[in-house]
Amino acid sequence: MVKVALLFQGEKDFYISKKVLKAIITDYTSIDRDTGKEVNIVLKEVRDLSLRGFPKNNPRIRSEGKGKAKTKGAYRVWVNGNLRIAGFYEDKKFIGIDYYIKKSQHNTKKQVKALEKVAKIKRNKDWIIVDRDKL
Repeated sequence: MVKVALLFQGEKDFYISKKVLKAIITDYTSIDRDTGKEVNIVLKEVRDLSLRGFPKNNPRIRSEGKGKAKTKGAYRVWVNGNLRIAGFYEDKKFIGIDYYIKKSQHNTKKQVKALEKVAKIKRNKDWIIVDRDKL
């Protein structure tokens, strides 16, 4: 069972697993040279996508299941350079389960496995919403 917690509320609420949250916070937080404040461009991008409802017609969001039974229902969201968040839609939610760094035009076997895992979690309803402090 994968635990997910609400990160942002919007037209579609964005729920995120501990794995994705840790990667975003650890790898994408930096100090702004002008203000000296912490900034995280990835959090800003996913907040904006959440407010707009993670529209499927956005070029940053791609279905990975077209014609592929094992990845049916999985989507990847392109944020900040090479980072991809793998997740799925459920009612008025987008659930981010996994992530990977895209280094070439085609998905590697490891990236396909991540997408297959996400699709399986969706199919089996193998996820649960928890409070963020319980992730």
